[in-house]
Amino acid sequence: LTATSSTQIEDTTYYNLKFSSSSETYVLEGNSTTTNYINIQAGTLDVTTNNYTLVIGGNWTNSGTFNARSGEVRFNSTSGGNTITTGGSPFYDLVFAGTGGVWDLQDNATTSNDITITAGTLDLNGQDLLVQGGDLAVSDVLAADVSSGVLTIEGTGDIGGSGTTTAYDITFSGNTTLAGDITAKNNIVISSSYSLDASSSNYTITVGGSWDNNGTFTRRQGNVVFNAVSSGKTINDGGWPFYLLTFNGAGGGW
Repeated sequence: LTATSSTQIEDTTYYNLKFSSSSETYVLEGNSTTTNYINIQAGTLDVTTNNYTLVIGGNWTNSGTFNARSGEVRFNSTSGGNTITTGGSPFYDLVFAGTGGVWDLQDNATTSNDITITAGTLDLNGQDLLVQGGDLAVSDVLAADVSSGVLTIEGTGDIGGSGTTTAYDITFSGNTTLAGDITAKNNIVISSSYSLDASSSNYTITVGGSWDNNGTFTRRQGNVVFNAVSSGKTINDGGWPFYLLTFNGAGGGW
């Protein structure tokens, strides 16, 4: 379906959904599904105050405006090669629930609430990801295949899970508790007035670069592993000691 003038989008299942009129606001009439892509080429797509859910089987491309309100956007592809281009419009809740699915960010992304990766792989692809609600739950894979990009966690919540949680740089600008092991391929920063808690499960944090604590680190009995393979890395504990430190990088220097 290519919507050009109608402002109401029927709650049904489409193959592709494309919005192309810059003067229009397209409003959902209910939960809607595309088995392939959504393309907001122009105009505004609004989930309304009913906070309807969008389910997408392929790519998300936004060159207009997406009004997420408090709605959920769920990606359920079971194949690789899917892309997400936000166009600067934030999501509210993002859910990835497709076994074997792979989604690559194409630009910086923001969720004003949480991200849940139930099944599949979200690849940050060198882009920045801001999670404002506090929770980043990973039961499958969060990946960082490109050596750039910052994952920033705000709010109060958990990061990790039973899956693999990897980013390039990670900044904690909220009060975060580990829900699984996490890896930063480069640096970890704990911002001033905020905290990171290894939790009573004593999860492991792996750091490929430097550690800069300007807030609070609750170490419990967790292990922080530094595995850089080059020198020039720094460790600022901010007065909050570690429990167990492991250095495991041939050629690394801290």
